[in-house]
Order: sequence, then structure tokens, then C-alpha cells
Amino acid sequence: MSHARKLIRQAVVALLAGGSTAAGARVYDHPNAARTTFPALVVEDAGEQQAPKSMPAGPGRTIERSYAFVVSAEVKQLSGYAEQRDDLLAQVEVLLATAGIGGVKSITPTLYMPDMDNTGEYPIVVGRQRFEALYYTAQGAPGTTL
Repeated sequence: MSHARKLIRQAVVALLAGGSTAAGARVYDHPNAARTTFPALVVEDAGEQQAPKSMPAGPGRTIERSYAFVVSAEVKQLSGYAEQRDDLLAQVEVLLATAGIGGVKSITPTLYMPDMDNTGEYPIVVGRQRFEALYYTAQGAPGTTL
């Protein structure tokens, strides 16, 4: 059985890879995947909050889940990097706002974090946009959304 958050993450990667962003098909679901062509997007887990929505405890009760993930926009260039990074993350936000991912009730942007690595001939600039996906499962059935 696959956990629903794995299925959600895979759906986000597939959506972004096919969504006509400036990154094209360069969308990765592992932060250590080799990247030599930019811009690129990386989708990573950031945690999940879980809370029961009914009583009594036990199998079958509804669990509300808020799955947090980060989409990192990676840009490699000398000038205009902030604009390219921000435009790429805007494209991501538009796609996720209208995404129809099975069982997901909403995807909401929650935090933006910039980062810049000034090493090497061309700097790598990263913008990290955090999102939260709201979904529900039954207790004891984390792979099936309600």
C-alpha cells in the first residue's frame, strides 16, 4: 500500500512536469537528483499535521491531514535571476491552484523562502515555495483518501 501523501507528491510532480512551466520536464521528486540544466523544479516533503475529526478512536474514524511540501525553483544565471525564479514559482502556484488531484480538497501556498549559492561560475538561485494539501483518510487506511 502506498501512503496518500506519496501519491499526492507524485501527482504534483507529474502535474508540474506536464504543465508547461519554464522548467519543462525538469521536475524532480528527490532533492539529490542530478541536475545540469536549469531552470528546474524539485518537490520535497516538509511534514504533515494530522488530527482526528470524529470519535470514538479506532479504525474507520476520519483523520484530517495537512500535508506540507516544498517546490524549489532552481535558476542558474548571472542576471535577471530573481525575476525568472519568481515567474517560475508563479507558474507553479497557478497550476496547483487549479489542480484536480484525487482526494485533495485544496492546495494552499503557505510560505516563501529565497536562497542563493554564490559559488561557482554561475550562481544557483533557489526560491522555495511551501504548500499545504488538505485531505482526509480513515484511521488505519492512510493510502485511501475520503
